[in-house]
Amino acid sequence: MKSRKEASRLSAKARTRTSGAEAQHSTGPTEEEIQMRAYEIYASRGRIDGRDLEDWFQAEAAEKVRKQGSS
Repeated sequence: MKSRKEASRLSAKARTRTSGAEAQHSTGPTEEEIQMRAYEIYASRGRIDGRDLEDWFQAEAAEKVRKQGSS
């Protein structure tokens, strides 16, 4: 079972970095929102390890859609 700290460390490898100006004006999901959604996806699959990047990208896409829908 992955700890949240480990999941955060692993997910940091997957995300792309934005400049400070882009991050301030971004309307996309926050890292915390993506992390929480990725953990939900991981838990819903029975907490099976080895798909952390897939979970992260799926969570990121889902959160982007959610944010666009609420804008």
